[in-house]
Amino acid sequence: MFGRTITPWTLTSSPYAAAGGVWSSFEDPCRYAEWALVDDTPARRASWRREGATTWINGEVRAAGVAMAKAGGATVVVHVLAKSPHAADRIATALLQQELTRALR
Repeated sequence: MFGRTITPWTLTSSPYAAAGGVWSSFEDPCRYAEWALVDDTPARRASWRREGATTWINGEVRAAGVAMAKAGGATVVVHVLAKSPHAADRIATALLQQELTRALR
């Protein structure tokens, strides 16, 4: 806007770090998910949803979304652009199901 570069806000280790995908590589949300899921430190997952053995974080703005999830020893991170609403969640769910089915074999 007005010919100036927009400076990204600092996300560091906040629950909103996944939004950094707008300015970062795919490895960054992967590292964040690894850090946030390392143990049962609730402060690391302020906005994570937890049901049973599954921990989930997601975020979406227009046609961009991210989902990070851990269940049964499997962790997935999905980032999508130009997809329908909840696409990251659907892909993450499918990947988790695939990994958990593979683990049962």
